[in-house]
Amino acid sequence: MDKGADSESGWLGNYGMGFWGQNSIRAQALFQPLVEEGLFPERVPMFNVENACATASTAFMGGHCSHFENMLDR
Repeated sequence: MDKGADSESGWLGNYGMGFWGQNSIRAQALFQPLVEEGLFPERVPMFNVENACATASTAFMGGHCSHFENMLDR
């Protein structure tokens, strides 16, 4: 993987951005600087995960499963 160019999806677990007014496109807003610097590809599916105390583990599991599913397809 060269600077995230092989990434086929982005997963973001966040529980508190709604408090600051970012309700719908959290992952897209936080990944944008990485896209602009060429560290993450454009136009890949983004998954916003909010699951109370299990937010981080749910996002990690989703990204992990997604990564290995894509590896098996190759």
